[in-house]
Amino acid sequence: MTVDHENRVLAAVDRGPLAHAVADAAIWAAGRLARPLEFLHVLDRHPEQAAGEDRSGAIGLDAQDHLLQALSARDAENSRQAREAGRLFLAGLRARALAAGFSRTDVRLRHGALVDTLLEQAAGVDLFVLGRGGATGEHAQRLGQNLASLVQRLPQLILTVHRDFAAPQRCLIAFDGSAMARRGIEHLRHSPLLAGLDCHLLLAGSPGREALRALAQARSTLENDGFSVCVHQLPGEASSQVPRLVRDEGIGLLAMGAFQHAAWRRLLLGSRTNALLRSAEVPTLLWR
Repeated sequence: MTVDHENRVLAAVDRGPLAHAVADAAIWAAGRLARPLEFLHVLDRHPEQAAGEDRSGAIGLDAQDHLLQALSARDAENSRQAREAGRLFLAGLRARALAAGFSRTDVRLRHGALVDTLLEQAAGVDLFVLGRGGATGEHAQRLGQNLASLVQRLPQLILTVHRDFAAPQRCLIAFDGSAMARRGIEHLRHSPLLAGLDCHLLLAGSPGREALRALAQARSTLENDGFSVCVHQLPGEASSQVPRLVRDEGIGLLAMGAFQHAAWRRLLLGSRTNALLRSAEVPTLLWR
């Protein structure tokens, strides 16, 4: 995939428990891809409102004006505090990247909706890094809730994490023989992201001749590009086989397509995908 040299790895981060895991995954990916790294923290345009009953209709006009002024001042102060906290948070992530030996790091604080903001940035990005879950609290950013929408609308690879990140040594590619799966092989074979990793290919279920031929071609393609490849052709659902392979083979990264082939679409749209990603307990690389 030909890219502009100014393209970057963009990590969308919130102030939740996954922040350091997302940062570490993004630092690793940016180093592998030899791309600059940017941490993006998106603040909600609408600050959290105070809990309690609204009694403004039960008081006089002067009192209402005073209350509205007080609420406006409080919201302005909350917004200022959120911006300051966001800047300190991003500065901490930049320091983490520098401590890891990665100096090509920038940070950005934005107001708005997360999905819209990421779509606006997409033209200059090679890889997005997200957490599968967000900060706690009713009104906090919840990055994982936006994953399905982002995968559907972004052409780039998306790397997701849901716990502490460790640089992977082995990758598992969930392969079904479809055109989408073959495109994924083309993505991955040319990407430095997986260079040098042991590669496992999983074809689950009862595949037909076309899928078997595609599997053989995928193996040959990866081996010709220098990958060490192990093929697993197993019965049953991929959703049950993936966690077992991750555990038994010491898999550190799961790669899979999304939102085209019917079986994987059902997985990714429903709770079965969330269960699969959680049970795999490894970072997941998604493509559309």
